Amino acid sequence: MKKYLSLLMLAIVMMCSSCTKQEVYEVEALKTITIYINSQTLDTVVHSAKTRSALITDPKSVENTVNSLTIAIFKSDGTVKTIKEFSAPGNSVTMRVANLTTTDKVICVANAKPNTFTTVKTLDEFNNKEVSLDDALTINTVDIVANNLIMYGTGPITGPTTGSVDAYTANVDMYHLNSKVSINALTLSIPSNATFTLKEVYMINVPASFKFSYDNPFVANSYEHGSLYYSIPNQTQRLYLGYSNNTVNKLFFYCSPNNSVKYTRIVICGSYDIDGYGPIQPKDTYYPIIVDKNMLSNKNYGMNITIKGIGVDSPTDELNYSNLTVTMNINSFDTISKDVVFD
Repeated sequence: MKKYLSLLMLAIVMMCSSCTKQEVYEVEALKTITIYINSQTLDTVVHSAKTRSALITDPKSVENTVNSLTIAIFKSDGTVKTIKEFSAPGNSVTMRVANLTTTDKVICVANAKPNTFTTVKTLDEFNNKEVSLDDALTINTVDIVANNLIMYGTGPITGPTTGSVDAYTANVDMYHLNSKVSINALTLSIPSNATFTLKEVYMINVPASFKFSYDNPFVANSYEHGSLYYSIPNQTQRLYLGYSNNTVNKLFFYCSPNNSVKYTRIVICGSYDIDGYGPIQPKDTYYPIIVDKNMLSNKNYGMNITIKGIGVDSPTDELNYSNLTVTMNINSFDTISKDVVFD
């Protein structure tokens, strides 16, 4: 009997001890949030000259298309609260989120591949996810899908709205993560006895990928080029980064932002004959133009180029800018314009 009582007392003590370790569960209070999506046009940066050919097929009307949307909400400490994907969203999306507060952060990404962010646990992991330029632009490494460009945005959470205890809102401005380069005009102002025949226009030193971050999208692990005829050492050819013809009628390229010292360049390549039909044979010449030493997302670098003299022997050579006139106005893409004159 004493042995039984002792065992009973031991059991009671153990039960009381376990009761002091209370399990705390967070009660899920579902809140409603409506997220309004505002697509921003690309800022324009301009570089200028007399027109030889103008842009013909620039698909500006479809650049802001949102085919799918990933919405991620993070707690104030940067850990993920929820990530949801929506196909064919409208200008706003309404969703239910557990324990939503105004200190949480909303991130929206348009047109990313499904399940891109499935394993993400923190905001830093989200922003450090990379997308290849191929996946961002094309379905076959050749044809640009301009109505599926990747966009990114974030915005504060406000609410609850008047008359509601759980209806929150967020206004999110979406910006393209790609950069864009456009040649608005290519003009010849060479001596009357010389000739220049354009062969191709293409990009070099284009980063092969970028991150899902508007503030820090830069990745500088590998590079790509768009030349059809010239192999660039240690760079992968991507035909959507170039155009070959004796006229200039595809004068825009989507590329990755770049802040590395391997500056992104646009190359004008052609055959230059200093005496026309005289005894001196024509030679291929190149004009590798630095677009910008710090190429930013959502910028359209629009260039007007005037060729007045012979260039260099290779697209990787340094161009002598003493014979070059450049004017640049940055305004969103954003459009960036530049005047380029080669004497």
